[in-house]
Amino acid sequence: TDQPPPPPTFNIKMDLKMDNKEIATPTIAAKLGDTASIVQEVDGKKVFIEMTTVETRPSVASPPNLKMQFNIGTIDADGKKKIIASPLFWLYDNQSARTVESDGKGGEKFAFQVTANKKSM
Repeated sequence: TDQPPPPPTFNIKMDLKMDNKEIATPTIAAKLGDTASIVQEVDGKKVFIEMTTVETRPSVASPPNLKMQFNIGTIDADGKKKIIASPLFWLYDNQSARTVESDGKGGEKFAFQVTANKKSM
């Protein structure tokens, strides 16, 4: 019997900066429906990134793309999470997206960039 092909796997490269400081630059492999999270401690402050890959939308005219929902925030001393941003990105293979919040002084209070690269089978 014919089996449907497995969902594509993407390498997801992330770059998180807060207060103009590099916080985390992880790369993870993710398939449709995958969830992943990381926690990074910088200067005694815990920062988290949670990601869910929601769906691919193949079409006749274009390659599949990946819908990714992120929650980004901090974790206080009591373990309580505070979400700073929840960006949602639709990305094609080898495409990047970025979201930025200005600090009002010409700098970046928060910057998050993500790039999705489809892994070859």
